[in-house]
Amino acid sequence: MNFNKSQGFTLIEVVASIVILSMVLILGMSIFSQMEKTNSNSKENLDTANISKELLFELKKINFANINNTSISEINKNFPIEVKTLENNSNNLSLIGTYQYLGKVYGVNIYISKVVEIGTRSHRRVMIEIKNSRNNISSTVHGYLTN
Repeated sequence: MNFNKSQGFTLIEVVASIVILSMVLILGMSIFSQMEKTNSNSKENLDTANISKELLFELKKINFANINNTSISEINKNFPIEVKTLENNSNNLSLIGTYQYLGKVYGVNIYISKVVEIGTRSHRRVMIEIKNSRNNISSTVHGYLTN
């Protein structure tokens, strides 16, 4: 019997190539899942940045001239967030609530400070913090409200 050694692959060569191919595929799949997670986090950060800018724009429509008499029902009526807590002390206002955006609920903290004189106009400083799905602050926007 004459065996010609150049007619194909041995079992060991086939198994070794399958193992190497499997390792490469597993590594590639883990990279894609990590990319998906990064894309998802980036999208959520972009969404929270858009929410904070939108809320600052909406806040500018509300009259806070008499900030000491502001109530939760008045804000919930005129503002797109659901205010759960309102703290009002010495001309400072803190709103804590939630905002629904594209089917997700985000935490919102809004801090409105006492009147600051800039030139001939009076303004209130505003800081809006949006919390992501992990309840971490994902976006912060600062601005001014003109009385």
